[in-house]
Amino acid sequence: MQPQQATKIAMREMKGGNNCCRSIVIAACQVWNIGIPEGVLDAAALFGEGMHSGCSCGALTGMIIASGLKARSQPEANGQQIASICMTGSK
Repeated sequence: MQPQQATKIAMREMKGGNNCCRSIVIAACQVWNIGIPEGVLDAAALFGEGMHSGCSCGALTGMIIASGLKARSQPEANGQQIASICMTGSK
């Protein structure tokens, strides 16, 4: 993933009213050029602000969701390969 591009998209989304989790899902999926299945953003909205308790990072949760979507878009890849893609942006 190109961190600078993802950061710009996530910041734009947050300024537009999306919470941290939704913003990260949107940014990662745009940078990776993968679709967001219906209902995912609605579900991600519930994870914002640490599930509204401050206990679980919404941005981290968003990245986990986006990583799962990335894995789904590359079914031949194993978990370690997906983690590497998510961390480095390499394909």
